Amino acid sequence: EREVALQKTWAEAMNGAFSNYERAASGKNVLRITSQLVKIAPGRPTATTVGGALQPGGSQDVVEIWMEFRFYDAGNDQLLAVIRDNRTMISVAMSRTAPIGMVELFKSWAALLHTRVSGK
Repeated sequence: EREVALQKTWAEAMNGAFSNYERAASGKNVLRITSQLVKIAPGRPTATTVGGALQPGGSQDVVEIWMEFRFYDAGNDQLLAVIRDNRTMISVAMSRTAPIGMVELFKSWAALLHTRVSGK
């Protein structure tokens, strides 16, 4: 259930970022982008990951999330580029009750990919 929800969220983020582009399955001058959520693991909280000064005694669990994006020439399946990125977020943003953190994270990654593709 969670995997399906994350895939849907990622598709929506990519569709939003690339809404001005035509879609094609394959062919000449077609770029194929793949993505993989590589790892989610506990992280170390810092002032920047918890939104300010660390507060003693409070629960400020964070998670590290690693993604990998690959760009291919769809015409010949040649790998053109690989982008790897990781982000840290507070773990409550990953919960079912507060998925907005993942939505915003995926939008941020989709915007990064759009910048890499378009140069804008």
